[in-house]
Amino acid sequence: MVENVESNSYKFTNYEVILMDCNMPVMDGYESAHKIRRYLKSLGISQPIILAVTGHTEQHFVQRAVDSGMNQVLSKPLNGDLLEKILTQIDFFN
Repeated sequence: MVENVESNSYKFTNYEVILMDCNMPVMDGYESAHKIRRYLKSLGISQPIILAVTGHTEQHFVQRAVDSGMNQVLSKPLNGDLLEKILTQIDFFN
């Protein structure tokens, strides 16, 4: 993310949608989403849509994703039709 913003003179990011795995090693998706939100906000840059992808769909995990700045939670295995519907709703293909 940082390199992308730097290459755009700190004015924008090329990322419109991020599919964020919530259970990554080293830094999980919750912390990653929070840091992305904080970084872009500090620069006044438009925020991408962040979609959580997780096998944990219990309410406390969904709430944790929302609290960390993710827009929606998608459960694994990811359904391609649902993803296409979401991307169509946000006008991603135009």
